[in-house]
Amino acid sequence: MSVKCIINVSHNGKLYSIGDTITDITLTDAEKLIECGAVLKIDNKFKKSYGDVQQVLKNKFKKNKRFMEELQYAKF
Repeated sequence: MSVKCIINVSHNGKLYSIGDTITDITLTDAEKLIECGAVLKIDNKFKKSYGDVQQVLKNKFKKNKRFMEELQYAKF
């Protein structure tokens, strides 16, 4: 499994900066970090091309931006 850090993360004694990709992570550890909002899930495989990773991140941020715009105009 691969995840991309969106904040600084310490995992297994190693510090990861914003934008780093963690590939040596178990499924349960990755799910915990995703639930905390510290990382974004990239894929379940270990090797992806740079373009594929960038496309996944672009789609994630596009969805988040759209969600925030909907919240801004939503009437509660």
